[in-house]
Amino acid sequence: IENGGTGANSYDELEDNLELGELAKKDLIRDSLWSGEELSMVNGGTQASFAMHARYNLNLGALSVLDWIGDDQWYGPPLSIENGGTGGNNFDELEDNLELGEMAKQDVIRDAFWSGEELSMENGGTQASFAMHARYNLNLGALSVLDWIGD
Repeated sequence: IENGGTGANSYDELEDNLELGELAKKDLIRDSLWSGEELSMVNGGTQASFAMHARYNLNLGALSVLDWIGDDQWYGPPLSIENGGTGGNNFDELEDNLELGEMAKQDVIRDAFWSGEELSMENGGTQASFAMHARYNLNLGALSVLDWIGD
């Protein structure tokens, strides 16, 4: 061993000569193999044997164990827009803070809400205010307005 060898002719002699323990033969350490003190945070542990103590040692609050936060858990001012909230206490404040217009409150857009230019064909419109112009823009022929064709 003094010259960089193991001083052994077998695996058993190697274990004895190098004083290897059970963990030396393992690829990973499971709870059943661990019997020492809690692993310190400096060495990547939580320095705790129980989840509650680990959360305390990591300075985690009560919200850290929740999957979501509802009105019952929230305490404080409205969450700012910058942090993913709306910054509002009610719907009116939400509308103001997010600068929502009338169309934002609608399920569908009707002619009564539309006051802009004709919607371009690239955006799903016909780029026309009148049916005749729409047919022209869609390159439809005279037959497009007929219900049937006779002899």
